[in-house]
Amino acid sequence: MSVPIMRVHGGTPEAVDPMDRGLHYGDGIFRTLRMVGGLPIAWPFHVARLVHDCERIGLPAPNPGALAADVASLFAGGGDGILKILVSRGVGGRGYTPPSTAEACCRLYRFGPAAHPPEHADTGITLGHSSVALGCQPALAGIKHCNRLEQVLARRECADQGWPEALMGTADGRLVCGTMSNLFAVVDDAVLTPAIVDAGVIGATRQRLIEACRHDDRPVMEIDIHPAALERASEVFVCNSAMEIWPVRQWVEQHYSVGPFTRWCQAQLAATCAGF
Repeated sequence: MSVPIMRVHGGTPEAVDPMDRGLHYGDGIFRTLRMVGGLPIAWPFHVARLVHDCERIGLPAPNPGALAADVASLFAGGGDGILKILVSRGVGGRGYTPPSTAEACCRLYRFGPAAHPPEHADTGITLGHSSVALGCQPALAGIKHCNRLEQVLARRECADQGWPEALMGTADGRLVCGTMSNLFAVVDDAVLTPAIVDAGVIGATRQRLIEACRHDDRPVMEIDIHPAALERASEVFVCNSAMEIWPVRQWVEQHYSVGPFTRWCQAQLAATCAGF
């Protein structure tokens, strides 16, 4: 099935059908990535996650070749910025059941570069702990689906508290991710990242770092992480594709140094060449 692709510059009005299921039910997925000189960073990782997420909720994924051509057209002439790829199930009637006639639609949005303070990546941040608990749903775990109200509420809390980022966990106390990032920690010389089994998003940058670690014989353990583990951590950082890596200087009453593993990970991401 061919998925039509719409190219939209950030801020430009776009006609969205009022019956689009993405608008009514969050029935869709999205990915966000950094563009440098008109070219994407870590394109294969993002396409792999896009295809995976579409398959998980029964959406036809855009053709990778056509998608790359439209992204290149959107960023024709070069330039840095952020690309958002959003795939919705398309137009459907009232009710949750997806109509058999719905035609998926892929929209591309171009935005300016992320305006993060450079000291966040250099000297690190104070990380909050959100009071908003993540719902546990294995059928949606790992997917960057369009139901983001938990994150909206948590980002509102960050703004109120003055936190650049905050950790989110489940009601039973497991730490899963940041409001917009994945979590890594060095605990007793082991590299840990939360297992994404019933909540959270598997980010492309998380996957890049896991692959880089394994290539360098630095095993990463994907396990349940509780607050007690971070109390023993020597290094903690959060990551996503727009900000890459922010070291954590403080979380609750715990203080950390920006250690060698964090700097090694930052160097791995910095060495990635832009391109399709």
